[in-house]
Amino acid sequence: GISITANGATVKGFEVQAAAGDDGEPNSRGIDVLASDVTVKSNYIHSVKDEERPIGIHLWGNGQDVSNTEVVNNRVEDIEATTLTPNLEDSERSISKAKGIAVSGGDSANADNVEISHNTVKDVGNKNTALASAINIYGGAQDFDVNSNVIGSVDHKVATGSPFDLGVYVSGYGGGNYGSDSVVTENNFVSTDSNQLDVVTFE
Repeated sequence: GISITANGATVKGFEVQAAAGDDGEPNSRGIDVLASDVTVKSNYIHSVKDEERPIGIHLWGNGQDVSNTEVVNNRVEDIEATTLTPNLEDSERSISKAKGIAVSGGDSANADNVEISHNTVKDVGNKNTALASAINIYGGAQDFDVNSNVIGSVDHKVATGSPFDLGVYVSGYGGGNYGSDSVVTENNFVSTDSNQLDVVTFE
């Protein structure tokens, strides 16, 4: 896919299809943001598949600052983890996760003032995926605004201890480094799956 390492960059109008990690790398990304003051706008990311942890658009603040970033008016779909995870209580197996748009502040909370708005995110996960979320905010991200997105089908394998399919998932990271001063509002959830939860937060 596309890796952004320059502060202040804008990535606009690209189609990213079938992005995949290097051999042995279980973390495929459509667009990977590793810088601050970045705008990701009006891109089409689709068919990102990986054995364990594919992500359509990823803001990775673990070791670098990804603050003051906008993810606006993108279309993200068909993000699938292909590894079968039959039982989440089996510590010998990696937990497969598929995410449409994901933000992490890491242990240093390097993901402040992030806007995720007017995106369409759908068809995330499949029956082999242990955890699927359309928009995932975790690891100390602060002052983020998730608004006016259209969130479609999210699917995962129903396994022991497995959570529901998640529209917007806000959680901590590591020892519980939780974000603050955050807004999730006016999003449109269009899934027909009764098991999909719209917004989940952990405090």
